[in-house]
Amino acid sequence: MPYYPKLLLAVPFTPATGGRVLVAKGADHAEVVRIVGGAARKWLSETEVSGAHVLFLREQEAKEWC
Repeated sequence: MPYYPKLLLAVPFTPATGGRVLVAKGADHAEVVRIVGGAARKWLSETEVSGAHVLFLREQEAKEWC
């Protein structure tokens, strides 16, 4: 399987840990991350993109992506 093209979610030029999905105040962060993750997986299955890479995210958010 080719490595490229791939979807990359990161803050440009900043190798700093932090949230990668911004959520409105009062919204359920975990639910929003699950929705974004599901949409990313669906999009990947419909394209020739090899995978999605979410860089430098917090441990809790990493669990929410799964």
